[in-house]
Amino acid sequence: WWLYTATLLWAVAYDTQYALVDKSDDVKIGVKSTAQLFGQKAPWMILLFQGLTLGALFIYAYAADVLGVFVIIALLLGAVISFYQYGLVKTLAPQKCFKAFLNNQWLGLIWFLGFFFQICIL
Repeated sequence: WWLYTATLLWAVAYDTQYALVDKSDDVKIGVKSTAQLFGQKAPWMILLFQGLTLGALFIYAYAADVLGVFVIIALLLGAVISFYQYGLVKTLAPQKCFKAFLNNQWLGLIWFLGFFFQICIL
């Protein structure tokens, strides 16, 4: 359940980044999004959801008895990337929000590799 929770929290974070890209179009056509719901606080909410994701992944790793050096490094790198993404989205500029959204592929890869190496190597 912790892994499932982490997945949902992360999805809200990166989906909000994407929603910030076309927020004005969504308002025009009446589509509701987390970007509209969070408004000017969207960058902080994204950072909050990413932090909650990291917390859920940490609890999962602990509960699954795979909390080790590779997972800890992956989670720490994930925190650094999350702050980098916050720096991109804090201006709410669509181009930077899209860059942050695309950056999530690296975040997912780092988390995957951290758990993979922790489970398969050690």
